[in-house]
Amino acid sequence: MGISAFAAESNVRIQTIQEQITGDKAQFSVSYPRLTCMSDESAQERLNVMLAEQAERAKVEVNAAIKQGDPVDGEIGFETARNGGGIVSLVIEEYLYTGGANGRTTKTGFTFLSTTGQKLELMDLLKPDSGALETINGEISRQIGERGLTDSQIEEFTSIERNQPYYLTGDTLVVIIPEITLFAHSAGVVEFSIPLVQMENQLQEFVKPC
Repeated sequence: MGISAFAAESNVRIQTIQEQITGDKAQFSVSYPRLTCMSDESAQERLNVMLAEQAERAKVEVNAAIKQGDPVDGEIGFETARNGGGIVSLVIEEYLYTGGANGRTTKTGFTFLSTTGQKLELMDLLKPDSGALETINGEISRQIGERGLTDSQIEEFTSIERNQPYYLTGDTLVVIIPEITLFAHSAGVVEFSIPLVQMENQLQEFVKPC
């Protein structure tokens, strides 16, 4: 399926499915998206299965902790970062505490074309051989210094991964650095925002501000 299949914008509606897992020492809330009104119903179903499975993985981990008698607290939820310009981008965040000194926070993006349902990895947004990856790395390095994050690094930043988690807003690319991958636990999940106009000539034609 070619990304050029973008064409006209589709009106995607996003419902919220909510559940609660409770027990003597457990309180975990589940909130995940369900897509409706996509023009491609088979793509819509495929995406809904993927989104439900992501929530199900969290529920399996929580139920396993409850079965072991561990205390459980946390939630998995989402927000819509973008739903326009032919692109839908969701942010899915989970916090889980099962005992010990600290809980665990995970955050990721889920981005797709609203007409075809094609899921977009970070490299799908970038024009090949445009220097886009170098621009992103340079901007992250600059922001690390500007934001005083240098001393929080576990190791010196050199480059993001090609499959780095991210999401899009109407005018920004947001790169997500997962907890305890580049920065110390105390820094949590760290995000770096880059305006789309700054990379205008390095992004695929379908990636435009909206």
